[in-house]
Parts: sequence; structure tokens; C-alpha cells
Amino acid sequence: MEMATDLISAINSELMNTVVYHANANYQGSINWSNTQPSGVSYFEHKQSLKDYIMRAEATILGNAGRGSVNVIIAGRNACSILGTLPGFTKISDGTMLGAHIYGTLDGITIVRIPNSSSLNANTILCMYKGMSPFEAAIAYAPYMPLVVTTALPTGTNPLLNQKAAAIWAAIEPLVPNFITRIMITNYS
Repeated sequence: MEMATDLISAINSELMNTVVYHANANYQGSINWSNTQPSGVSYFEHKQSLKDYIMRAEATILGNAGRGSVNVIIAGRNACSILGTLPGFTKISDGTMLGAHIYGTLDGITIVRIPNSSSLNANTILCMYKGMSPFEAAIAYAPYMPLVVTTALPTGTNPLLNQKAAAIWAAIEPLVPNFITRIMITNYS
């Protein structure tokens, strides 16, 4: 059972890495939010302005696509450390998941946390819109062969050796890049 769980985690990680790669390569519009508060403003008050920047990202999506709202955020670990302290955040993750995972929600927006900075810069927030239709999405995942595990592998001359393989065939492609925009957090230390 542990091997199956590890296999599922590895496959999900690879699929999510591909989704993050496509989202980060195809965003339309980018804005910067400085982690440094202006003079005379407390850091607590300053970080509330990040919500304004999320609404600016929504305005960008609306301008690019003619419709949509930010209802999914994919964010690096540093970005999530700020998002997780904003009013309206509800934590879902218990910290046991490896790789990309649902971290929580911010005012109903699903936040996916990417812990590995080789997949997504730790200071990046990708704001996305996902509509009701499967075709109203920034990125589509289309499996054309479900996960298959087989023992039909040559085992060589050792009768004690049991080899298995797992395979999945799927396409992950940007469908509507106009539904993705980016916020970069600067001066994070």
C-alpha cells in the first residue's frame, strides 16, 4: 500500500509540475507587490494591500478575456507565507503532503501551494480563472490512457525479481492563457 501511495504522489507531482510550467509560461500580464511597507505604515496594514493586487490581477483577466474572476491561485512557498496570514484565509493543508497541494482558501479562492522553487519561484502568485465548463479553463488536462500498472516486464534470470511498471498518457495544454496573470512579490527576505 505504501508503494502505491508513493506512486500516486510521484505521478501527481509530475502532472502538477507540468500544469505549473504551462501556467507560468503563458500568463498574460504581471504586476509587482513589494513586501516592504511604506514609511509610516505597519507591516500588518501593508500586507492587506496584497488583496488589492489580487483584485488588480482579476481586472487584468477581465480585460484580457472579457470575463472571469480570480478563483484559483497557484503560489510559491514565500507567497503562501503571506497569503496564509491575510484575513479571510482558511487553512486546509496539514503539512503532510509532498509536492503541490491545496493549501487553503482566501475569501473562497482556492490556493495551491508549490513548495519546490524549481517548479515555481517562491515569490510568485499565479492568479487564474476556472469557469463552469471544462473548456473554460486556463489549462486542460486530458488523459487518453488512465493509470495502468503492469507486470508484463522481463524479469531476467532471477525468479525472485518481480518488476512492475506504471504508465499514464495524457495531454496538458494551455487552453485560454488570457485566464492567467501573475503577481511577483519583491523584497521578500
